[in-house]
Amino acid sequence: MSSVSVREDALRQFETGRIQHLREERLGIQKKTFTKWMNSFLIKARLEVVDLFTDLADGKMLLKLLEIISGEKLGKPNNGKMRVHKIENVNKSLAFLHTK
Repeated sequence: MSSVSVREDALRQFETGRIQHLREERLGIQKKTFTKWMNSFLIKARLEVVDLFTDLADGKMLLKLLEIISGEKLGKPNNGKMRVHKIENVNKSLAFLHTK
């Protein structure tokens, strides 16, 4: 290998690593921003999102957020622990959003 191709490979690896780092940084900032935005509404119900992905997984917080924002009642969320119950809550949220 010539020194030019080694240099090009090193530069390409640096660029790829830098792009990946910036992508991860941007996603972290978006996650933090959206979490703060949600908490600004959920404080009315004395709820708080700590981790966006785990706290929204069962759909209960999402239903509550939509109720607060819309001012409408969406019904009681399914409190089951099975995956199907969680999906039911998320689907209820998505169906509500689809109608609006």
